[in-house]
Amino acid sequence: DETKPLKPCEFGVFKMKEGADKEQLAAFLQTRINLKIQNAVSYPTLDTEPLKTAKVTIKGNYVWYCAVSKSNEEIDNNLKGKM
Repeated sequence: DETKPLKPCEFGVFKMKEGADKEQLAAFLQTRINLKIQNAVSYPTLDTEPLKTAKVTIKGNYVWYCAVSKSNEEIDNNLKGKM
């Protein structure tokens, strides 16, 4: 969601093929989030709360991540209960 560039909002659910490297995708997503947090130093008005509390989860053949303001824990728990 690029409508509010100073307030990150990202969410993704990926259904992986059997045998796919889910850990590699999860590591990529976490690295991407970490890089955004590091880059935020140059943008002091950027709200980093969604990034610092982001969740990256693997369950079964699914990998998901969420970096949504004040909702990461709730989104993660809801998806865990449905996948």
